[in-house]
Amino acid sequence: MSNAVRLLQAALQATPPDLTALTAAMRPADWPEFAELVAYHEVAPLIWASLRDYPSHLPPELALHWKERYYLTAVLNDARLSELHAICRDLARHAIRPIVLKGMALAPTVYASIALRAMGDTDLLVRRRDLAVAWAVLSARGYLVPPASARYWQLQFRNAGELRLIQRRTLALVELHWWLCAGTWAEEIGLLSALDPWRRAREATLDDQPALRLHPHDEVLHIAHHLAVSNQFGSGFGRMLVDLDRLIRASPLDWPALLEEARSLRLATILWLALDLARTILDTPISPAYLQLAPPWPQRRLLQRLVRPAALLSGHDPRRRAGRRYLLLLALLDRPRDMWGLLSRGVRELSGSSLAEPVEAK
Repeated sequence: MSNAVRLLQAALQATPPDLTALTAAMRPADWPEFAELVAYHEVAPLIWASLRDYPSHLPPELALHWKERYYLTAVLNDARLSELHAICRDLARHAIRPIVLKGMALAPTVYASIALRAMGDTDLLVRRRDLAVAWAVLSARGYLVPPASARYWQLQFRNAGELRLIQRRTLALVELHWWLCAGTWAEEIGLLSALDPWRRAREATLDDQPALRLHPHDEVLHIAHHLAVSNQFGSGFGRMLVDLDRLIRASPLDWPALLEEARSLRLATILWLALDLARTILDTPISPAYLQLAPPWPQRRLLQRLVRPAALLSGHDPRRRAGRRYLLLLALLDRPRDMWGLLSRGVRELSGSSLAEPVEAK
């Protein structure tokens, strides 16, 4: 493990250790590698918060860049929160209350500051029956749909479940989702209909404003699925793993119930792997009972070879090799018999879409 990777891993901890020795050990040639990894993992604000107490050890130009990213993230997230509240007020006039997902739900709640969590868009979950009205509400606020092919729309409404909208003046992005875990992989194991986040969505306060947020168990499962299937442990891996770590630290979890829910939804392998990575890399406090979710030995060994913690931290993106990517998605299945349905679907869709998400719209 290089000096850059060691420093990155330590700096991402919820309570970073004394980093004097690690920063002092960084040679001039290590800092460009470290900067690339910070960008790859999308964690610049977190890095500044961890390293700002060691100014004498940091290259001045990098320190300035990370400091600027920290304060820019604070300003952008504050603006996104204000816009989110306005959108929610407009939707409420039509009796629609979306569930706030991902970074916009986590930044004001499980992070110490909204400046710490970088994000590119605001993700909102709406009921499918409310999609047309929600789309109209956002259109009235100046949000436009980017040009897209007929195939894009076919796949979105079949199993991708995402409408991406861009504000014409500010270029702010909002994504309307109508399935919590979407895509071909999720469809094949029945997640589109089996996972119902609405039945236990909870009231939350985001920047002193009421909002709906996922139940902690659904939030953990959603992050794990997004990390493993939608993102396939690629770029942004560090940011998503930190999301999982901070959420677990901030949320009261009923571990036996969570593990049983993962089994019933056929997400046991995914949850085991995500939790194991969080425990190994970030020392996340996880019940030892999570080991009960581990798949059989051959499958476990394959996954440990495909997603090695040091390699992921070093920026090795499993998506760069198609064969490895598809093998990973197959290895994440709980039931071997689901493999054949996914393989046949993949053969039919070789013209371009992934087994995880038919369309990559980001």
